[in-house]
Amino acid sequence: MSVAWKAFELRVAKLFGGRRRGPDTRGARGGKNDIICEVWSPECALLQTASYSHILGKAKQSERNCVENHVPIAIVKKKYTEDADSLVVMRLATFAEWFLNPGSSYSRLPARENEKRPDRRIGSSPARPRKLVSVDREGDAQQVDNPSD
Repeated sequence: MSVAWKAFELRVAKLFGGRRRGPDTRGARGGKNDIICEVWSPECALLQTASYSHILGKAKQSERNCVENHVPIAIVKKKYTEDADSLVVMRLATFAEWFLNPGSSYSRLPARENEKRPDRRIGSSPARPRKLVSVDREGDAQQVDNPSD
């Protein structure tokens, strides 16, 4: 049995400055994201064949399993390709909700039953300092100074 997907999750977790969740994947709503980190809620997928429906499914899974006030993204990689060629995926409606004008027609997503959607737009909460990370060819990540500070 291949453990390539675990290794991929570990490398992505390192890149995001987080840690792999491991076997603790069941939550009250049915699931949890793959990586525990600040700001982002990544769902990782290592696919033999990466079809549109698989990629969309991972983006929606990321939204379902998203930690409150974290940005849901899917990191999708085709087997036997370089990590640098992985795709960071978010549905347009989710992107608009997080990063564009809240009046955008794409930002009107239905709320979960009996749940208000939090205001997640940029600027709706205090800005967090950004961490810049450099990853070398071996997959080792290290934090670098932010030139804008």
